Amino acid sequence: MNIELTTENDQHRRKEDMKEFNRRWVNLQNTFSPEIGKDLAEMFVRSLFNQSKGDIRRAMAIYFQIGIAWSALIVHWRNWILKKSSVKPPVLVMRDAKPLAALPISNSWPRVWLNRRVCGIKDEMSGNGDTKVHPFLERYLKQHSLDTPFTFVDSGCWGTIVRELHECLGMRFQPLFLFSHNPSIPGFLNELGIDAGHGEILNDSFECCFPNVVNRPSSLVEANGSGIIPKLEKTDFFSILLGKSVLSGVRMGAKIGDLTSPTKAAQHLLRLSDRAKSGEFTGILPQNAPTWSEGKNFLAQWPRELSWT
Repeated sequence: MNIELTTENDQHRRKEDMKEFNRRWVNLQNTFSPEIGKDLAEMFVRSLFNQSKGDIRRAMAIYFQIGIAWSALIVHWRNWILKKSSVKPPVLVMRDAKPLAALPISNSWPRVWLNRRVCGIKDEMSGNGDTKVHPFLERYLKQHSLDTPFTFVDSGCWGTIVRELHECLGMRFQPLFLFSHNPSIPGFLNELGIDAGHGEILNDSFECCFPNVVNRPSSLVEANGSGIIPKLEKTDFFSILLGKSVLSGVRMGAKIGDLTSPTKAAQHLLRLSDRAKSGEFTGILPQNAPTWSEGKNFLAQWPRELSWT
């Protein structure tokens, strides 16, 4: 009798909890899912919901602190790019390189919108199977002077777009990643000695630590007076609020000027990942997102002559 009542009460509480986990939180989860997978996105957003007690203002404050936690590593990443780049100023590949745009110096670097879809590359995580290069892509790249040598800055990590631009479009550039699964492309975390498993966790955490205010553009359009531009559509309401809060935290952290070493900055974030394994929300994923199933085959077919390391 008591067991049955307890079960009924538990079921009632779960139903009420799901009502509280309202549409906007679900929309945030749906925004993350194509980037880190449905299961990890659900766990991450649920953890944030519990930590913030469902209050978006508390969640924004939490994300501000996440930005501060990342700021030292991003400053060191920027400085590494400045030393490594053969052509200056480097070009930020949006959306994923956007935290660099919150810092002095790198906030003035040119930005270009590129992704697998407009480059005609299948994307396993998002389910995009289109293999046609967008007809406006070459015009868009030339419009941004990328038909001449440049430094390509992205978070990483395999180099599918790098290979497409180099082999199919004949572009000349130097790629620099936050983390690289590709031994032919330099990665900042790799050069710090961060192992592949931990590097992947930090790289994947970028997707949810720095929510995007716009979706990955699925198309390029011709605009009167502006040439070719990406068709940008806003993401969900919470992503926009949290995305702005975390970048404010990065700016504040950089202004404070944490003098910790890049290795210690990375280790601090990895400790947050370890704490997240127990269910605590720390802003860092407890594990990596599903690894690309074709990654090993892709690297096995990588042209030997195509190397920047």
